[in-house]
Amino acid sequence: MHVRAYLALLIALPLLTGCVEDRVDITLHADGSGTIKQELILSERLLVAVTDRDQYDGPPITEEQLLKQLDDAVNVTDVTERDGPDGSKIIAWSGTFDHLGDFFASSFCREQLKLSMVVDESGQATLYRKDVVQSDIPIGVREMYGIAKGAYSRIGVKLPTRIDESNGLLDDEQSTVTWTFDLRDKAGLQRTEQFNDEHDGRGYAVFDVAHLPLASLLQPSTQKKTVPTDKDSPVAPLADEQVQAAVAYVTLEQEARPDGESRTTKMQVVIAVTWDEDVEPVRVENARLSTITDNLGRDLAMRPAQNIRSSRIGFSEQRNRVKEVVIETKVPDDDARSIRNIAGTIDVVYGTTAETVVIDDLHALIGKTQTGNDLLDERRFRVKSFSDTGRIVFDIDGGRQAVSEFEVYDVHGSPIRRRSLMTSANRLTYDFETDAEQMAEFHIQIVTAEHTVTAPFSLDELTLPGARFGK
Repeated sequence: MHVRAYLALLIALPLLTGCVEDRVDITLHADGSGTIKQELILSERLLVAVTDRDQYDGPPITEEQLLKQLDDAVNVTDVTERDGPDGSKIIAWSGTFDHLGDFFASSFCREQLKLSMVVDESGQATLYRKDVVQSDIPIGVREMYGIAKGAYSRIGVKLPTRIDESNGLLDDEQSTVTWTFDLRDKAGLQRTEQFNDEHDGRGYAVFDVAHLPLASLLQPSTQKKTVPTDKDSPVAPLADEQVQAAVAYVTLEQEARPDGESRTTKMQVVIAVTWDEDVEPVRVENARLSTITDNLGRDLAMRPAQNIRSSRIGFSEQRNRVKEVVIETKVPDDDARSIRNIAGTIDVVYGTTAETVVIDDLHALIGKTQTGNDLLDERRFRVKSFSDTGRIVFDIDGGRQAVSEFEVYDVHGSPIRRRSLMTSANRLTYDFETDAEQMAEFHIQIVTAEHTVTAPFSLDELTLPGARFGK
């Protein structure tokens, strides 16, 4: 198993082995408002396993965590928290929302419920449920059943009109669609496995909204339309204590010598960057060691520094509010016992503002020096190639730092999963998991503004790992 896939599995195991049951019911009204109810049943095993709740990255296990997760997406009207008969905990809540567009744009809807909705020019809308079967867990459904028997997730959405087509379960009135992930027994396993094989774990429901007021809340995209993704408001400067950096630990790489002793061939210093809850950093860059020596006085700083590359902050790092950055140094003396006088700085980028450019026909831009969109043309956006296999290559001034996200949607409006991203200077190469014929719309989020704070770090002395001293 690939290392990154293995790590994803390790992260998911507390959730899987904890046997979480999750039931969600959503009702959408014709005027764009709606209601939502959710019940979470958290097993005793999960509650016992979560010893460090600050680092926990699973479903909410307290009312406080739940309200924090909901943010401003929903007006919560009722929350109850009670103990189950078998040592489990049951959290149930209900709420309302007034604006369909705001609800579907919220991080709670997109990242927790995995729901999205698009409407085309004819007034046909499609509701999508991403990852009915979790795609970020790198094992098959049958393997999940072996370690996660008892896990269950169901989400039902009632629409204000009849559903024309769906791969979910429809009620008698054809207005409510339900998608289920069920590992409680073999029958549920069989249904879940079949759905995953036939639909790649993704749900959809198609319906007509041309005659409904809510259609105006989900306007269709147009060629090269620019849509603000963040409010263009001033970003307040951060106080020194809101972003902090500290030396976390060092790592050594060693090789055996002919005399049986070991020799250090590489040393790295790991810096942990942390931030307050209300800070939303997007990346760290320019990690610099100004001084570092071993206890024998040897200067260990690389000149110039070996890692000035930027590193984006991932979703789990955002949730945990910590990012580790590795700085390579010179190798200490064989007789050194510690490193001293460690000092440096690291830049943390936050307060990013971006605008989304929507393109319907990317093929038409191949080889063109003008796109018809000022935002792209200012950054000299050039489509270099668009292969039949789903590889897209383009140049843009600023490279990866100029593009906060690039998303591709199929003819049904469903997002197409990205397989890989390669960067080189101003060139970005994306590979997607479908061929070009299935790609219908392209969303490029262009960074228009960002802010940087420099966080210092220092440590007087750090003992080298004892594995060095095997004499």
